[in-house]
Amino acid sequence: MIDGFGLLLFGWLVGWLVGWLQAQDANDPKAKGQQDRYVPDLDGNYPGPVKTYEQINDTVPVYRKVLSESPDGSVHIASIGITTNMRDLVLSQPDEFSPLNGTELIAKKVGHSLLFPAQLV
Repeated sequence: MIDGFGLLLFGWLVGWLVGWLQAQDANDPKAKGQQDRYVPDLDGNYPGPVKTYEQINDTVPVYRKVLSESPDGSVHIASIGITTNMRDLVLSQPDEFSPLNGTELIAKKVGHSLLFPAQLV
């Protein structure tokens, strides 16, 4: 249960996170280069069924589906590395999984979150 101060702190944190994530450039060529290397590197070093990005579900719908089906405050998210997926979740709009936008869905369903953003150099 979140008290008044916790709710205020959470609101500030979400506001800060949205601002910070919006400041990140989703089309950053450095980030794109990281993504382009990821699946081929996994496939080359750890063979498995995934060979291309087309075989992987988009992250935001997966997040939104899981969050919408979870009890309130029960989800814990640890996001390590590039934060594009979290930014896109925060900025997401209502869809077939939930009538809530991303910020509202996170506030309702996520009990704890840890973000360890990467800085690409």
